[in-house]
Amino acid sequence: ERSLEIVEQLGDPVRAVYLRTNMANLYRGQGDLDRAQELFETIQQESVRLGLTQLEAVAIANLGEVAGDRGQHELAVRHYRESVAICQNIGELRVQGLVLGRLGMTLHRQDDFPGALAAFQEGEVLLRGLNSRVNLSIHFGLLGCMYVERGEIARARELLQEGTSLLKGLDLPPTSDA
Repeated sequence: ERSLEIVEQLGDPVRAVYLRTNMANLYRGQGDLDRAQELFETIQQESVRLGLTQLEAVAIANLGEVAGDRGQHELAVRHYRESVAICQNIGELRVQGLVLGRLGMTLHRQDDFPGALAAFQEGEVLLRGLNSRVNLSIHFGLLGCMYVERGEIARARELLQEGTSLLKGLDLPPTSDA
């Protein structure tokens, strides 16, 4: 939070949006959903004010994540669809593809398997078109989790292996088990 104060004093509102996003994700990860939601709402408003439409779409999608964490799946779906619509309007295919995966998972949790598959398939088409191996891998991981929840372990394994294979040969930074 001290970094945010400094950035605001320096008059850098764009960097402040990015810092707030990091802070909101940290709060969400710690389970402080009220604080995360408050920050994501601020981020959305600031993004609109600054004309940062892509970040507005991301903030709305993150509000969907918070709603989903609270079990408010209908609200989450509304946020995801709003985010997808913004992405379509500005041609932001990467974010759109990733948000469609989140939408698919939420529709699945609402027992709308056909809708979930349609969202995942649309997201996959977009991400394949971008040749975005890392993001496509994330997408397959989420789709695999959906199949785990459905009890279809063999299909989940196939998807997770496909997602992992997309990462082979990429120069990714090492991860920590800590």
